[in-house]
Amino acid sequence: MNIKPPAVSEASFHVNGELADLEARSPILDNSLAATGGLVCGTRLQRGSVCHQVDVHDVHDRRSNPINNIPVEVMQEIFTRCLPSDRYIKPNAYDTPMALMQVSSAWRNVAISTSKLWSSLYIMVSNDNHVKSAQLMRVWLERSKQRPISLFLCASNASLANLSEVYAMVVSNIHRMKHLRLSLPFFDRTPLIKLLNSGAPFLEELEVRLSRNVRQRRNHFHPAGERIPEFTLTASSAPRLRSLIWQNNTQSFLTPCRFDFSTITELTMHDTLSSEQCVAILKGCPALRTCRLSCYSMPGDLLPTEQPIVHSALKHLSITMSTEGGPLFNRLTLPALEILRLTDVISAIDDEFDFQLWNQATFIDFLRCSRCALTELQLSNVLSSEDELIEVLDLISPSLEVLHLADVRGITSIMDRALELLTVRQAPDGSVTCLCPRLDTIRFGPCLASTDGMLADMVESRWKASEATRGSGSLAIARPRYINPRLDVDHIQDMRRLSALREEGLDMPLY
Repeated sequence: MNIKPPAVSEASFHVNGELADLEARSPILDNSLAATGGLVCGTRLQRGSVCHQVDVHDVHDRRSNPINNIPVEVMQEIFTRCLPSDRYIKPNAYDTPMALMQVSSAWRNVAISTSKLWSSLYIMVSNDNHVKSAQLMRVWLERSKQRPISLFLCASNASLANLSEVYAMVVSNIHRMKHLRLSLPFFDRTPLIKLLNSGAPFLEELEVRLSRNVRQRRNHFHPAGERIPEFTLTASSAPRLRSLIWQNNTQSFLTPCRFDFSTITELTMHDTLSSEQCVAILKGCPALRTCRLSCYSMPGDLLPTEQPIVHSALKHLSITMSTEGGPLFNRLTLPALEILRLTDVISAIDDEFDFQLWNQATFIDFLRCSRCALTELQLSNVLSSEDELIEVLDLISPSLEVLHLADVRGITSIMDRALELLTVRQAPDGSVTCLCPRLDTIRFGPCLASTDGMLADMVESRWKASEATRGSGSLAIARPRYINPRLDVDHIQDMRRLSALREEGLDMPLY
């Protein structure tokens, strides 16, 4: 039986040919692999040599540049001491902390990790830059981590829509604010007051200034039918607060407020406060040393008759009044008061206003009950006669050093009699006497109406007596240091003699 071998296809012949070709190339590939292995070996040797040279160079660099050996903690302390001295740091590419980011990657990493570098920020928000400002503020707050921060947000010209993102970051970080200063466009005060009332355990200084944006309509300020909540700060909501400034420049309605804590020492409230609120503020803040209030309620806002409040810490009191002063002063006794500044705004701006806001008898009783040693007295649009001025000066004569009188109503309270009492006189026994012997700074606004030469007599007498009484047992007279008289052109003698004293050292503006 004949057996035929299987047929061999054309494809089989092709595969067999490729296998034979690969077998022929195998020795060549083996030789190439051997050569590559040698090349790798040589490259590794070269890499080792280079690394060794780098290590040697690094050691040399560290020895030649000691700053590279400073520990991170020390670098952080150095960076911190390079911060600007300003309370609020304005981002600047050429100043710390942003300048440190541009030196090297190592310095950048140290700067980013140092939260104290980012714990203060001045940020200005406008309708043109609100997106960029929000991004910058977010990065700044993130790098400050959980440190207490100082923030000045200036956004008085921004719209409420463009301010919303930045304001939301203030809200979310109120719990770690240490110094907070807000300059905002006036809007519904409810969100802001609720934010401040929510509690700020680290807050030490708070300043809020509200101003009207020209693009805002007045009816945009107060939603109809909505009651403004009371602005309340207490020892539990702000236990570290020492200074509060609230300035509402919009001439809007009253902001209800109540403060009750013993830590605050400086308070400024320029808003539509009533006399009752002013007294309540002083009563609720027994540690106050400086207080500036605006009492804008109208006459008829009378307080119930109660015992006067004795405030033993207050040294500086400034009141801008558009209400009768009597209800306020008959409730206060201020034995430590040194600086008193009073301004009547209604009488100054309204010629037809016929209600006499100033109550001289009540003010005199206040001075007598307080027995305070006033060193500075400023009365603007307050007094109605020279007799009232003399009565006040007689009570505070021993301590007064600075006297500032101004009146735009056309009332003159400085005339010949007052100047004569302020002029130094020598008694037959050789002693000297005058009203207010320690007075060295005099500012007379448009309230002076005296005979030419009387003012110069007063200033010259004090100038000469200051030398004669120095070191003697008689009454010491202070040498005039500064005088700013508003004299008419016909006071030729006064101007000539005062100009001569100016050549001798008297500080007096030239007109």
